[in-house]
Amino acid sequence: MPEPEAPTMATVSPARTSRSMPRSTSTSSPPSVKRLVMPRAFRTTAVALPTGGSEVAPVPEERITALSGGESVEGFRVAYTPGHAIHHVSYLHEESGDAYVGDVAGVRIPPYDHTVAPTPPPDIDVEAWLDSLHTLASWNPQSLGLTHFGQVTQVTDHLHRMRAALVESAERARMKDEETFIARMEQDLLDATDPATVEAFEQAAPPNQLYMGLERYWRKKAG
Repeated sequence: MPEPEAPTMATVSPARTSRSMPRSTSTSSPPSVKRLVMPRAFRTTAVALPTGGSEVAPVPEERITALSGGESVEGFRVAYTPGHAIHHVSYLHEESGDAYVGDVAGVRIPPYDHTVAPTPPPDIDVEAWLDSLHTLASWNPQSLGLTHFGQVTQVTDHLHRMRAALVESAERARMKDEETFIARMEQDLLDATDPATVEAFEQAAPPNQLYMGLERYWRKKAG
């Protein structure tokens, strides 16, 4: 069964924080500032995906600091890490070496090491994602904080699994139809984990959404 979700930066709700801590500020990459300021307008124009019960509420624009990568904030080095999403940034805590990487380093459910690339629409860019994984590796971090789920200390092995998962799933989506893509993913999960963990994986990374994101990527790439 999955461990409790780690309190990484990527899981904190800026809207909730701005209300509970009125003097707080939020950091975000430039593409996501509008999403934080006008989240409902964004959801009407983007590919409709479930929020998982999360609140959709605006954050005051004057309390958002846009980060493009290369900054240092409160002891954290910032890097722009697109591929999973155009607004994705990652943070390295320079004193500890702990990196907070959101979804760009994949989905992994302890105690298993099996890793899935979360590829829902609309922003998937495989080439940019591979570059972002190289950026994370260049930090030589002591650990990775994953949104789904927890802390990874075998960093090199994990990033290798993530690269392989991304390339394999992208190629599978290019060559196969949705039904085959989902069936192969479910079989891979069963081979690597157990039925309860397969269910947890499919909640964190629904296979039909993963196919949708990659199908859109290939369609856009083809022009």
